[in-house]
Amino acid sequence: ENHIQGYAMAKHKFGLAFEGEIVAVMSFNQLKSGAWDMVRYATSCNVQGGQSKLFKYASSVLNMSECQSFVDCDFFTGSSYSNSGFIDSGDEVISFRVWHRNYGFMSRQSWWKASIPSTLKRIGADESIFSDNKTQNEMMKEAGCLIVENSGTKKFVWERG
Repeated sequence: ENHIQGYAMAKHKFGLAFEGEIVAVMSFNQLKSGAWDMVRYATSCNVQGGQSKLFKYASSVLNMSECQSFVDCDFFTGSSYSNSGFIDSGDEVISFRVWHRNYGFMSRQSWWKASIPSTLKRIGADESIFSDNKTQNEMMKEAGCLIVENSGTKKFVWERG
């Protein structure tokens, strides 16, 4: 609800509460390599120091030795990552956003092959658009989506020091 890119599945979730209300959430998945991926960090208000506090706790509980996270360069610089010991890896990738007239902006993940049938249903598009023989872009366009290139993403990495 409070993340600019919307919901993303994650196995491990940690939250900060203030006066009985959750004000910040950080979520993680473990990669096949054993490293961790910070999937989301979202706040419902300005939570000074929230990212570093949650990351310090999560990295301890999950016994992390390595973690990565990506920043949407349309909205953020990634400067808050330095407080948690992350460094800019130098990897930048041009990315895109998907927009549909019935749904607005959608996550790229909703257009991964495995998600496309349920996405088509959710936006009220013809479900027969889905085919293993088509590319994601072909199906997005047939469903009436606009593909908007953006400023891309930056990868940040953390290693236990």
